[in-house]
Amino acid sequence: MGENRYFNNSSRRMTSSKFFVLDTPREISYNAIVLATDDFSDARRVAEVDFGTAYYGLLNGDQHIVVKRLGMTKCPALVTRFSTELLNLGRLRHRNLVMLRGWCTEQGEMLVVYDYSANRKLSHLLFQNQIPGNAVLRWKTRYNVIKSLACAVHYLHEEWDEQVVHRNITSSTIFLDRDMNPRLCGFALAEFLSRNDHAHQAAKKKGSAQGIFGYMAPEYMESGEATTAADVYSFGVVILEMVTGQPAVDYKKRKEDALLVLKIRELVGNRKKSLSEIADIHLEDGYEICEMARLLRLGLVCTRTDPKLRLSISQVVNIWMGVRGSLKRKEEKKVR
Repeated sequence: MGENRYFNNSSRRMTSSKFFVLDTPREISYNAIVLATDDFSDARRVAEVDFGTAYYGLLNGDQHIVVKRLGMTKCPALVTRFSTELLNLGRLRHRNLVMLRGWCTEQGEMLVVYDYSANRKLSHLLFQNQIPGNAVLRWKTRYNVIKSLACAVHYLHEEWDEQVVHRNITSSTIFLDRDMNPRLCGFALAEFLSRNDHAHQAAKKKGSAQGIFGYMAPEYMESGEATTAADVYSFGVVILEMVTGQPAVDYKKRKEDALLVLKIRELVGNRKKSLSEIADIHLEDGYEICEMARLLRLGLVCTRTDPKLRLSISQVVNIWMGVRGSLKRKEEKKVR
């Protein structure tokens, strides 16, 4: 009973926040979550995360969700993490972020529920266009998706009260709504870091890297340390996917050609291919050359091996908005 009162008080504090105008997170029954996730079946498991596991679910038969299962409420450390996560994620509000749907503390469980998608995954729309009958994702949509995604990541890294390192930015964690606006999801791996310098450094502990191969920055794979620079690398990989229409990893190709980042870096660095040859062939001529070149350069700069040589997400947004100098002065190799 004491635990229920604790969580109820937390939820009242959370829902009274000025950030909640529409779609306020709510308490969801345990039975509804069990039904949505097929009783937390292995087939619905999507990731192992800190202190728990994330599951895909279908709530009420038509609402796609992700359920993060932290464990039992008898552990004080997990209770603190659970309540903190609810309060933090419940306040994240950006038009290009998936939102917290609710929570559950029944049966001694600690469950956090998120929206899973508003529409199909970007990866599906981007890479399934070779199937007859599937429409090609238009260049204008791709360009706007990257621009909106940059704003969402900037919100997480620079604008919110704490610094949020997503750790799982991929074309599979981005969904498009009916108006083709992106919604970044996949927060099961996210780290919330204090902006206080000392606390920030203490929080950046080394651990095992979690994420999708091909999107993870080299230094993150080696150290497991969550940083904004690693997020920028993942963001850059998504840009290259949008430009080329190719996935981050192509397991059908030879090892040296499997990673998209290395492949494009070599083609551009050695001037083996022109821009028209690098661009997604399914777009044909349906794109602006200057925009295509701009995104290609941006993707390459964001995926530099040395994290110190990458742009910050603030620099990305500033360049996009024309606040600072041209990206051409920042690139090591000019793309022609």
